[in-house]
Amino acid sequence: MVTINAALARKLYGATDPIGRRLSVCTDPAAGKPHWVTIVGVTGDIRADGLGEPPQDAVHFTLGSKDEMWVQVTPSAHHKCARCWHLREDVGSHAKHPELCGRCVSNVDGDGEPRQFA
Repeated sequence: MVTINAALARKLYGATDPIGRRLSVCTDPAAGKPHWVTIVGVTGDIRADGLGEPPQDAVHFTLGSKDEMWVQVTPSAHHKCARCWHLREDVGSHAKHPELCGRCVSNVDGDGEPRQFA
């Protein structure tokens, strides 16, 4: 569960209520593995760079240890895979499937990744 600031709520959801919506947070950028969190609140905007600057998009996490942290949100420079929706740097690098990441190309046209569950 997370809270987001008003700037991020406006950017992602416009006038729609973000409470209860899920947000994908990439915890391992190299692997592109998303971690889904539920938005439980919206806070005021943080102006960390001064009152004259626009607010930064931010997500607030409360950790299991009861510590807290704010994370600044920035868009990924990578493209989204059409199959798994992960933002991966190798999307577009496969001639036969330019819309897919390497992991999905392997699953579609190769041996696929090892499966532990059905």
